Amino acid sequence: MAGELNALRFERFDQLVANLADQGVSQQEIARRTGLPPQYVSDVKRHRRTVSELFARRLAAQFDFDYEWLLGSGTSSASLGSCGVDETSGILSLPVVGDPIQGPPRSHRHWQGECIELAGIAAAKARSALDPYILRFRADDRDGLLQRNDLLLISQMVDETAELHVVAVSIKKLYLARGTYGAFQRVSKQARDPLPESTKAIGHCVGIVWRQL
Repeated sequence: MAGELNALRFERFDQLVANLADQGVSQQEIARRTGLPPQYVSDVKRHRRTVSELFARRLAAQFDFDYEWLLGSGTSSASLGSCGVDETSGILSLPVVGDPIQGPPRSHRHWQGECIELAGIAAAKARSALDPYILRFRADDRDGLLQRNDLLLISQMVDETAELHVVAVSIKKLYLARGTYGAFQRVSKQARDPLPESTKAIGHCVGIVWRQL
């Protein structure tokens, strides 16, 4: 049974790669947009690696199809749309991460394949943002304005008028903070000390897109 399922997954992956090739998307590009080494994609194509759920989710989020089809549990074929956008419904799919990031969200190592769909005003704001993603807030807010598990729409564009910023202390130390240049304070109430004066804003929070009741 497992062998038959793997064979089906490989067959559907081969079909997907062929469909993408018809649109001018190479295996190298597939690797880049899913944040994986080209050798990984090549190994799956040669049936040396299995089609994992995480790999299927990343592909589906990037190329806009039902990941369950690739895993063999769906029946409809992959209908490839534009990256993350359903043009007919206006719905936009964005990756969700647990910590602030910098760079293309879908190829970032911290993205584990989770996405959320936005529509209406939220989708319109996301489309005007730079490299947008959804940040799952996991701390206790010192000001009490954010709640744990709030989903925040982040734009990687600096906006000095924003209330919440994504700031960088170093390449690997990114935080959600309030304040202005030279006087940023982390949102987390566990972090008491102001951030160094060298801290710079690299993005901002556009708004809260989901909150628990």
